[in-house]
Amino acid sequence: MIIWDAVIFAYEQGLLVNMASKPPDAEYVLREETAVHSVLFLGDKLLAGAEDGKISEWNLTTFRKEQTVLNAGTSACMALKLLSNTLVTQERKGHINLWTLQESSWSVSKFVQLDYYGFSRIDTADDQGGIVACPKKHSNVEIYCLKSRSKIVSFGRDRDGNIALGEVMALKVIHISQEPYLLVAYESGDLHLWDFRKQYAVSHLKCDNCLTAIDFSEITMTGICAGVSNHVVFFKIDNSRSLVRILGKDILNAGVSSVKIRPDNKLVALGCWDGRLRLFSWKSYRPLAGLTEHSTEVSDITFSTGHAASFMAAGGKDRKISLWNIYNTTSS
Repeated sequence: MIIWDAVIFAYEQGLLVNMASKPPDAEYVLREETAVHSVLFLGDKLLAGAEDGKISEWNLTTFRKEQTVLNAGTSACMALKLLSNTLVTQERKGHINLWTLQESSWSVSKFVQLDYYGFSRIDTADDQGGIVACPKKHSNVEIYCLKSRSKIVSFGRDRDGNIALGEVMALKVIHISQEPYLLVAYESGDLHLWDFRKQYAVSHLKCDNCLTAIDFSEITMTGICAGVSNHVVFFKIDNSRSLVRILGKDILNAGVSSVKIRPDNKLVALGCWDGRLRLFSWKSYRPLAGLTEHSTEVSDITFSTGHAASFMAAGGKDRKISLWNIYNTTSS
């Protein structure tokens, strides 16, 4: 028997030449009625947003679906975000709704109606009592305040007036010296860093192909982006607020839908079009494992914090939700 994190440690210290040990199996596999587009841990529950717009609640003690089913709309529930005890949901047709839990039932209110029907998910942050970053048409992003329910800033043209970037494909609110910035990945393969105060892009990084997924660690000031190709780019933000490429890695098959850095900054997980969950070390950027529970595209990944069992959850178009105990997993 081996402890998975111990294997990662040994690999990074050069004690293992390759990851010959068998990767862990999924602890549990939950099954939905339609494709899963978004997943979120919420206390002792796991929320799953599906193709038909419904949001299921899974009990993480019994691993059974609760009777409560939220209806986020009539199209795919693209994103589930928790912000100031409010659940924020994004529907493919553009509806952004706010949900609050009152006793044992959920109350919903409309927030924003987007003119965007692409694949980018919204992002949230606690600034100003809560903000929501929303993709818009024609390379634009708008930031809305949760309290006032109004737009507070928008990003579109860079300092050179360039708008030939294609659609917004992924975005991430980050902080540099406690000030908010926005990373935006575009259809053109460009990655821009937008400054909230100056309201323009202070840096940009050019990648070879359309980008579809991004994540960033404010602890290490490094990030990862990937897209329709088999090339994954690791980057950093230096002291001058510039995006700097660290290196690139090729994976076996093209296409990445989601990337998520584990909260302890030890590894990053990629949800790929071929159904693989690919794990990389966040310290050395080395590939660690390919998890093979899913048969088709892995749409979203999330990590739990504070639960008795610290899981990674992945939702896929094969209607599966896989739960992985890769914090402290034993494997034969």
